[in-house]
Amino acid sequence: MKYACILSILFAVNVCAQNKTTSQLLQQLAIAKEDTAKVNLLYTLSTLYRFSRPDSTMLLAKEGLALAQKLNFKQGEISCLNSIADAFTVTGNYPKALETYLQTLKLDESVDDKKNIANDLDNIGNLYTNLKDYKQALTYMMKAKSIYENYGDKYNVVIDLLNIGNNYEKLNMLDSARIYTHTCYDKSLAEHFDDVTGAALTNLANIHSKMKENTLAMDYYRLALIYLNKSGFADGVCEASLGMAELFKQAGNSDSAIHYSKQSLAIAQQSGFMERIFNAANFLTDYYESINKIDSAFAYQRMSIIAKDSLYGAEKIQAVQNLTFTEEQRQQELAEQRLEVQREHKKNLQMAGIAFFIPNFFLFVLFLRRRKVNQKTVEFLGVLALLLLFEFITLATHSVIQERIRETPVIMLIISIVLASIIAPWHHRLEKWMKERLVYAPLPKNKTAIAKESVKEITSSQTDAPKQTE
Repeated sequence: MKYACILSILFAVNVCAQNKTTSQLLQQLAIAKEDTAKVNLLYTLSTLYRFSRPDSTMLLAKEGLALAQKLNFKQGEISCLNSIADAFTVTGNYPKALETYLQTLKLDESVDDKKNIANDLDNIGNLYTNLKDYKQALTYMMKAKSIYENYGDKYNVVIDLLNIGNNYEKLNMLDSARIYTHTCYDKSLAEHFDDVTGAALTNLANIHSKMKENTLAMDYYRLALIYLNKSGFADGVCEASLGMAELFKQAGNSDSAIHYSKQSLAIAQQSGFMERIFNAANFLTDYYESINKIDSAFAYQRMSIIAKDSLYGAEKIQAVQNLTFTEEQRQQELAEQRLEVQREHKKNLQMAGIAFFIPNFFLFVLFLRRRKVNQKTVEFLGVLALLLLFEFITLATHSVIQERIRETPVIMLIISIVLASIIAPWHHRLEKWMKERLVYAPLPKNKTAIAKESVKEITSSQTDAPKQTE
């Protein structure tokens, strides 16, 4: 009981500090002009209420979104949409949350904002965690982690390590869960990220509880609550409190089990955390059934059913599945587009390389012509250079035609025939010119060679001249 009092004092101190910050921001909001600064202020305020009063988060974020759209402030619009989606998530409206997160992802992709894309991927991953689709969640979180690591974003890398470890724990892959969570704990402790440290300790407690190491798990839960209350992380307090209640139940300590489970339920109800309400109500239903207090068990069971319908109703699950399918199709199309761009880039590089090579090959043939190289070799290389040139022209024109006329092969055939009828005669003419001019043309002579040839011709003419009779 003494320990619970200490936690209450810590939580109250943190709430007071948070209230002071909130009060200052509200004073600034009261005198703010209708500009982008006010949008940012509304967004910041909305995030402060995210894990304590999601209804306030929703109101503030919607006001910020309307102003951002009016000002055409794209970044403010994205930020406020994220806050709205967060509010939908914590209150259990998963279809609307997923729809809104996907909306922000599309906006961020349109401006190629990599860090915001990573944030969107994380949010979608966390939503799939809530939906108990842990493998899908891991896919999104691994992608986000990779982006954050490239940008050196320490805080968000630690968050992803935490969430990845949590999903592995839910999949009962406890070795992987422990590795990721311990890495997260070490990094968050070094960087003084108190909220993440508390959540990591809760995850470690969950892991060791599954490993039946209850004493160690309890120590982790107790330490976690100190950090969670210090940072005002109400959602984390709900999870850690219920974890402790389960351990006390196993140990036969009914009073403490009831105390911590009701503490978890009270905070969840105050904050509107539907999943935490569902978990705590389930625990209390099972407990009161085990001691044959049917009235209490029935009351908590009704609470559990209402929360479950709110979270996992058939219509909501179907809506989420439809959104998931649509997004998977969109991501597949984007992947194909990126692959096509890569192929086009590679093709353009190859065409540029060929275009650079052909004139240099011509120069090489001319260089050989001025050296003592076999004439047949020079002739062969000259003809090869011409062949390369005309084939390159054919290839380039064919690519251009194919891009403009994709599904009309008859027209492509006609255009190809016309081009061939133009190119073929020129090919023969240039080949003939190459042989006559570049290969068989007389080599230039220096002055000494010309003088020697002149003397030789004079001598030859004197020798060959008819002798005169005496």
